[in-house]
Amino acid sequence: MRFVPNPKRGFTMLLVIGVMAIATTVIAFNVKRLNFRAGAVARQIEQYHLHHEIQGVRDIVMLWLSNPAVRTDLTDFAGSDEPAHMVTMADGLSVRVFVRDGQGTLLANLANTADIAQQEQMIEALGRMPPDRPELVRRSGPMEMSFYAMHPLVIRAVSSDPALADALISLQGDPDVTRANLSTKVLDTGVPMATFQQIRPLITFTPEVWALDVVAFDPDSPEAEDQYRLYTVLAQVKGPLPVIYEWRPVSLEEFQRLRQHATGSAR
Repeated sequence: MRFVPNPKRGFTMLLVIGVMAIATTVIAFNVKRLNFRAGAVARQIEQYHLHHEIQGVRDIVMLWLSNPAVRTDLTDFAGSDEPAHMVTMADGLSVRVFVRDGQGTLLANLANTADIAQQEQMIEALGRMPPDRPELVRRSGPMEMSFYAMHPLVIRAVSSDPALADALISLQGDPDVTRANLSTKVLDTGVPMATFQQIRPLITFTPEVWALDVVAFDPDSPEAEDQYRLYTVLAQVKGPLPVIYEWRPVSLEEFQRLRQHATGSAR
């Protein structure tokens, strides 16, 4: 008996293979979509947690700075390697607060500056700042910059004369410089008074803005890389209550730069 191929059987086989291919594609798509949704939910939970954590950090700083005794000691705290404040939250989160002079940076928001010449001067200085150093610029507070906290890049940005910048950077190593004798010490370096007077109004020795570098960590966290979270808070201490201007997370690299300059410029 001779075998005669059945065309319907071949068609059925192709149909089954096609259905299986479609089903496999649909299942793979659904699995991928579920994984994406799970990842998105995890990211949302993490963002929610970090949002509330940084709000808590801000509140801790606000409460601590509201203590009059603390506010009188900020100059002593500034630049120290030791935390000025330590607290453990009810959920086990540990917070360490380090203080540095926060007024050594350039003011970017010039809306409240009435002096047009100073506005133009600051705009030119901002234009000289390297774009990869955002921590050297602030959006709030007085225009004046704290002498000992000014980074060399900030000094060079506001100084129209390189010789003046060199003189000011050198004088930062002199712990006896004050508001009263700064002009004399600058003149002793050979810089003309007219050159120095261009930036003299921008320098202060009584900072009102303080930066709080905060380390928050979970002592019992099983993941070492998740233990430490770093933040910086900018606050103005003037009047009965502090004013919190900025609070944001920072990378380890930026945190180390901030602390290195703080301890190096402490007086």
